[in-house]
Order: sequence, then C-alpha cells, then structure tokens
Amino acid sequence: MQAKLSGTFMTHELKALFACGAVWVVIVGTLRGGDSNTQIPPQSPLVSPQTQVGTGVEVLANLKLKGNRLLKGAVSFWDVRVLRVKDGSDAKNPQSFVEVPWNDLPVVEAWRLLKQLGKAQPTRWIDVVTVLAAHPKGADTVKQAADLARGDGIAQAALDIAKTRGEGMLAETRAEEQREARKLIARRNPEASPFVLELWSTVSPEVFEAQSATQLDTAREFLARAGGSGNAFQGQWITLLTEVVQSDEKVFAGRIDLDARVAMELLAESGEEPALGARIIVIQLIDVSRYRLLLEGALGLDPAAFEHGVTAYTSKGPIVVMPPFVDAVEREATIARLLARGVLHAFISNARLPAWANEALPMIAGDLAVPNAKRDISARKLALAAIRSGATLSELINTEYASAQWTQQRGLSESSSYLFGRRAFEENRSAFIGWIAAVKRGEEPSAAWMKAFRVTPATSMASSTRWFMTND
Repeated sequence: MQAKLSGTFMTHELKALFACGAVWVVIVGTLRGGDSNTQIPPQSPLVSPQTQVGTGVEVLANLKLKGNRLLKGAVSFWDVRVLRVKDGSDAKNPQSFVEVPWNDLPVVEAWRLLKQLGKAQPTRWIDVVTVLAAHPKGADTVKQAADLARGDGIAQAALDIAKTRGEGMLAETRAEEQREARKLIARRNPEASPFVLELWSTVSPEVFEAQSATQLDTAREFLARAGGSGNAFQGQWITLLTEVVQSDEKVFAGRIDLDARVAMELLAESGEEPALGARIIVIQLIDVSRYRLLLEGALGLDPAAFEHGVTAYTSKGPIVVMPPFVDAVEREATIARLLARGVLHAFISNARLPAWANEALPMIAGDLAVPNAKRDISARKLALAAIRSGATLSELINTEYASAQWTQQRGLSESSSYLFGRRAFEENRSAFIGWIAAVKRGEEPSAAWMKAFRVTPATSMASSTRWFMTND
C-alpha cells in the first residue's frame, strides 16, 4: 500500500474477512480515504476526528452495552467519541441508526471492535488509540493497540499524540462527571455548592437600601413565576414577603428580625461582624404546590429535599423560602435556623466551614433564638441512638456534603453535627466562635481547631463520643 498524507487519496484494494468473538468485519472492494469524509485536525496530521467506514466496507457487530443490553447491526460511521450502528432490530425502518458513545461500551467490547476497525483501515489506528486512552477503563488496552499500529507502519510520534489527546478527553469526561455530580448534590443541598456571591463588605446605608430593594424585586419575581404574590414587611435585617393574610404578620416580621440579630451577635463575639449587603428575604407561601413550583422553577432545587424550607443563594445574598406551616413556634424556629445560614454566609468571607460546622452553627443559633421550640432535645435523638449502637462521631460527621453519609443519611448527619458542635460550644463558647472566624478567614480547619481547643478534632470527637455514651 502506498499512501501520501499531504491531501492525496489513498487507494487500497481489500478483500478480507476478519472474525473475533462476537464481532465480524467484512471488507469488500476499494477503500478510498477521500470518500470517507476524513477531517484532519491541526493537532496531528494523522488523527481524524470524524470518519465514515467508507465505500465497500461493512462492519457487522453484536455489541454488548453497559447493563448487558445487546445491539446488533452494521457500523457505518465512527469517530473518537461515538460509533453509529444500523439498527437491525427495526424492520419497519431499515435505515435507522443508533449512535453509541464509545464509553458506553465495556472496554472489552470496545477493544474487540476497534481492533478489527484498525486492521481494516490501518491509518485509523491513531483514532483507535485515542478512543482507548479516552475510555475510563481503557488504559491497559492502549499499549496493545499501539503495538498493532506500529506493526502497520504508524509512527510512534503520532501514537503519542493520539494517546495524549485521548487522555485529555478522559480528563474532560471526569471533570464533567464531577460537575454533574455537584449539580445533583446542589439541587438537594445548596450548602454543598460554592457560594455565588462575591465577598461582602460593610456598605453604606444608601447602598444597603438599594441592594435590599433589588433583592425584594428578585423575590417578587420568583414568587410571580410560581403564580403568587405577597405583602412585604421590612425589619432592620430581613424583609418578610408573605402570602399569609393576617394582621400579625408585621409583628412576626419583627420577631424573625430579632432572630437574625441573634445569629449576627453570636458571630460578632469573635470580634468580626457579618457584613450583610442587603436584607435577607424570607418568602412565606401558603400553598404547597406553589412552594414546590418556586423551588423547582425559579431556584432549580429539588422540592422533595426541602419539606420544611430552604436557604437559597442569589448573586445579592440569601433568600429563605418557607412552605405552609401549621405550628407558629415551629415556623419561627425553622426560619431562625435558615436565617442563621444566611448570616453565616455573610461572615468574613464566602469560604465554607466543614459540613458539620456549617450545619451546627445555624442549629445552635436557631435554638438560642427560639428556645421554646425545644429543638435542642429533638435535634440530638438520632445521633445519640447511633452512638449508643456503636457509631463514633468521627464516622458520623468527619465527611463532606458529597459523601454517602450526607447524601444518604442527611438527618443523622445533621443530628451528629449538632451534637458535637453544641458540646464544643457549651464547653468553650469563645473558642468555638473563634474557630469559626479563623476558618472563614482562610485557616486550615484542623490546625485552627488545635489552636483554639489545644487538642486535635479527632481527640475532641473521641471525647464527645465517650461522653454521649452515658449523657444526653
């Protein structure tokens, strides 16, 4: 075979039959690279990102996809990302095709087919190497493909470029998977995603009022998207936008304004004050379906994960969204906790605390603000039961939101976080608040804990585990 890669066509008379396992490749006639719509990218003179199988070439395959699904048909096209298979199962539409990403094939199936395609069109071994290097489990087959490619005259330099390209594609795939995983977690827990606003700083009264008005307009727009509207009652630190038509809503707005103040004063014990750039908006709905619609449609959150309300984050700051509540005390206690999330959000920086502390502080502040809700008692129950069944606090809370502990046992994780955080808070309040400030300033959490409490976090967790074996 003679081939020039400077743009001229390759002519190669082929008449062969290859068979390997479940894959049969039949090649009859003349194969012309020019007929295959090959596009040569600038990265390499050999790597072609998109090539039809070509005139006179038919690849017959029985493919086993992930999940043991079978796909039978002829491969008419493939590139470094997908292959296109004529769907032989659709008798009514014989020209129909199924497009399958290479990564949807088990690597054994992908390599079996790619080996035959490389033998059929030797200049495409570089594409074979790229596909395998891009497959999450293809690393062990790349060398085998490269050995066969060199036997067909493909230069090592071209194979190195192809392998590097595939590894880059694999890195992109893994990064995208991580992004999608984070999105899914964030839909079920906004605390698991990065804060969207820039670092707040203390603003002038004029700017504070202007930004508060903008936040209120945003909240009204969210409510309108869900088919609702409401009256606004303004406090010093919050604005209550409520659908509830009762004369005491203005009084209630005053109470939750004081609840926000509790969280602010608690954190201010560190010597640093939260820098609210606008009032925190509290949206109170009276219809469950509208509540769900607002979360899903306006905020992109999973309503099933927020039965009792949520703090969401916009570019200007937090918005608390509340479903209908029957019990007035529970309503205020829940809002107090959610407001404390927003206050913590505005404290020193937009850095995240470890997940357990990010939960414990708002729960502590909420209990201090509304003690008659008796949340302290109920919040401990799950964790106490787990510890007395053999679990340790280190196992229960020393993880982040993306872990199975949080995604699968959120209630237990919250309870354990509160149990540990509340004991640390009660034993050394100033050290605990000081530690939060240090982490928000950018100090490494474990080192900051050691500095504040003179012991490691692991030691503190072990001590608390022993304590709660016999104490509530």
